[in-house]
Amino acid sequence: MTQIDYIQAIVALLFVLCLIWLLAFGVKRYAPGTFVAGRQRRLQIVESLPLGGRHRAVLLRCESRQHLLVVSEDRATLIDRDVTASEKGPSS
Repeated sequence: MTQIDYIQAIVALLFVLCLIWLLAFGVKRYAPGTFVAGRQRRLQIVESLPLGGRHRAVLLRCESRQHLLVVSEDRATLIDRDVTASEKGPSS
């Protein structure tokens, strides 16, 4: 190999390392928490039910508490805090 081949290999290696660094920076900046291992999410959607064309009932769990919200395109309204699950199913 000549000296030019070594320079091309080093430049190619630096280019690939820069691409990897840019990818890692982008993931960290625009998708935080995506690749974090062992981290539990505090917020979870338990259930979602469409109420009409623009409204949806959403049951959220935040740690051990559940909240019922009605969500539309431009706002969310809290309906009930600390919702508990019913032992029986829906009445017939």
